Amino acid sequence: MTPIERNYGCRLQEISIYGFKSIILENEVLRTLIITDKGCEISEFNYKKMDLDFTWRTHNGLSTLKNYKKDYGDNLILTDYYSGGWFETFPICGTGGEYFGTQMPVYGEACYLSWDYIVLKDDEKEIIIKAFCKTIRSPFYLEKTIKIKSGIPELIIEDSIKNTSHQEIYFNIGYHPNLGKNFIDDNLILNIPSCEVEILASNDSSRFKKGEKGQWPFLNNKEGRKIDLRILPEKDSGIHDGISLKNLSSNFMEIKNINKNISFKVSFDKNIYKNAILWIVKGGDMNYPRFGRSNVVCLFPRSSHYYDIKDVEENKDFIKIKPDEVIDTWIKYEIY
Repeated sequence: MTPIERNYGCRLQEISIYGFKSIILENEVLRTLIITDKGCEISEFNYKKMDLDFTWRTHNGLSTLKNYKKDYGDNLILTDYYSGGWFETFPICGTGGEYFGTQMPVYGEACYLSWDYIVLKDDEKEIIIKAFCKTIRSPFYLEKTIKIKSGIPELIIEDSIKNTSHQEIYFNIGYHPNLGKNFIDDNLILNIPSCEVEILASNDSSRFKKGEKGQWPFLNNKEGRKIDLRILPEKDSGIHDGISLKNLSSNFMEIKNINKNISFKVSFDKNIYKNAILWIVKGGDMNYPRFGRSNVVCLFPRSSHYYDIKDVEENKDFIKIKPDEVIDTWIKYEIY
């Protein structure tokens, strides 16, 4: 189906950014930019009523696409060519490493691949896109159905995962929506359902030591003081935290900007996304690749608890899928 040219209601534009095929999905209140040639990465999520783009921009931004090279042997492929958009992690959700006889790059391979797509529905009330690809180092056929409806500031993504091999294998899946400085300021509060909290890795800029555990929303810092995780640290406060959220009791996470009186919410399939990572960078991520220049918060729902692929395999922290089996799941981003 050829997209219908329309400048009202729901509409779709096919464009190119530095030679990368992309689409703009838009309605009266929301404009999204999806780079289909780079993992269907969402590089704009703009609430039009306030001209407020929720996505993060790295220091180099979209210009990184000019030099993009797919090199799975380079573990810096993600950060070298990353503009700050929201991406899918599949078939792993953390560090790269050995995966069924091959080496898998950090966060898997779905976010690096070029996806084809077809338009299933295109009218002023709703647009539905189906994107699809075959993975290279793992035996999967992936479909991603993306929906936007008139007048509603939300994007729905429905994933279908098929094992095309003749053996049982495993996967993990996650979505990594990084929220940038247009939305992230010093007046934010988190609403995350009850869950276990654990620090799987630490650094000099982290408030917490590795192995620290608690129950949301409290966790003791390195000095033993109880920290309320619902309240985010200030801009450029030199903090860099990665906080693992285990066994979420409900299927959403949200963050509210009190001054702007607007919230971002991610909802998801609780049968798949049972865990999450709360990633907070407030100028504390020194050296490569951010050099202390970033203020970003990410609510990262994922199927696995562990981040290191060795820990994932040791603890069998994955989803098994049989030959020719298909597993469906979904995620939704919304503004209110």
